[in-house]
Amino acid sequence: MKIDDYRSQKPNQQCERCGLLYPKDEEKCTHCGNLDEGQLHTLKESILNSEESTNSLGKIFFILSLVVILLFAISFMT
Repeated sequence: MKIDDYRSQKPNQQCERCGLLYPKDEEKCTHCGNLDEGQLHTLKESILNSEESTNSLGKIFFILSLVVILLFAISFMT
């Protein structure tokens, strides 16, 4: 990210209701401000599912990197 791009970003705050970031100049959260409790529950579930899938992908890449390192180490020993 360029420095100019970083400077042009508006400051954010974390929503107490859904936990996502939204611009400070907004009166209410842009994600959950217009949602009822049932819709908020659905939003939170989708956020958790997204985080779980991201964590799973991170674990897969970590294991693959260990395998690649092990293969490199074996190839230099022979």
